[in-house]
Amino acid sequence: MCHVGLVRQTVNVSGASVDVGGVGGVLVRSGERGHGYGRAAMDAAEAFAAREWKVGFMLLFCREALRSWYDALGWRKVLGATWAEQPSGSVVLPLESMWKSLNGARWPDGDVYLQSRPW
Repeated sequence: MCHVGLVRQTVNVSGASVDVGGVGGVLVRSGERGHGYGRAAMDAAEAFAAREWKVGFMLLFCREALRSWYDALGWRKVLGATWAEQPSGSVVLPLESMWKSLNGARWPDGDVYLQSRPW
């Protein structure tokens, strides 16, 4: 019915290491949208990351068209650029990056360096 992929990652934001639960591959079958399955799956992913990985933040990359859905779930836009590794070197991601605090902490200001390929 739906899917949320998770990866545990340490990213760099303005020189500080930040442990995150990375979210990717969020999908809900087209005929099942609007029933709350995506929200339930995201809630479960966040609970898992907080409980099992003890991370304070979640991080994802999304198209502008999906931003309002994530906004409604409490996610906020990363204000700096997000840099990812590619075979040609570091590049700025063309997608919006969004964060969510799992413990009430504020996301640090500045560019985000994944130090990996995007998930």
